[in-house]
Amino acid sequence: MDGRDLVRSVAAVTGLGQSRPRWPGRGHAAPGERARVPGHALGAEPGPGGGVVRFERS
Repeated sequence: MDGRDLVRSVAAVTGLGQSRPRWPGRGHAAPGERARVPGHALGAEPGPGGGVVRFERS
């Protein structure tokens, strides 16, 4: 049994990794972090593949 097998067996017994994502990375965005858009949305037109969203400034 090498180190990886030991870690896997301990994780299986303790249940580690079941409630956490497999690849921890960016995670959830910060509470104040939002997508950058050119202004308030004026309207949306549905179309094939998603449609068009129109903003105040573009």
